[in-house]
Amino acid sequence: MSHTSRRLCVVAGVSVVAILVAYAVARMRAYEGSDLYMDFDDDEASPWDTTTSDNSDESPTADAAAPDESAPRESVPTTIDATAWILESWADDSPVPTNPGISLEIQGVLAVGKVCNSYRGPVDIDDSTFKLTGPVASTLMACLGPLGDAEPVYHALLASVDSYALVEGKLELKSAGQTVLTFKPA
Repeated sequence: MSHTSRRLCVVAGVSVVAILVAYAVARMRAYEGSDLYMDFDDDEASPWDTTTSDNSDESPTADAAAPDESAPRESVPTTIDATAWILESWADDSPVPTNPGISLEIQGVLAVGKVCNSYRGPVDIDDSTFKLTGPVASTLMACLGPLGDAEPVYHALLASVDSYALVEGKLELKSAGQTVLTFKPA
């Protein structure tokens, strides 16, 4: 490997680390002050603390009634957030790799998942809008075979998405009104 190639590899590696650090800082700042951000003082009890306040050996009492076991449970997702999805079909002539599958999960303002490489990118979701709003960061493993072939196709389709719909428990990502990626719950 030439000196110039090594220098480029080092610069690329440093750039990836800088992007990941910037992302982590931005994510921490985004959650600060929101309902998802929890900052406990040392003398403040955690909301998950199950002991009684007087530290006696009494068992904790329930503040809420137990869930009704006879009530029907939802079998299909009603939101795309906090659900792990596996790609079932796409608008490409090639088959979708299934072992392992291509995954997607929405974590607040981020779309994260895995093809061969893990990826994450900022996403804007509102009503039926689904749009990547910035660059997608990805690990840089060399990917061969079906997953290696699928990765650029998947990322191109994902970048084209402008809306979504939940249809019979499946997530359909659309571009210009046409379904380009269909996911099932993992």
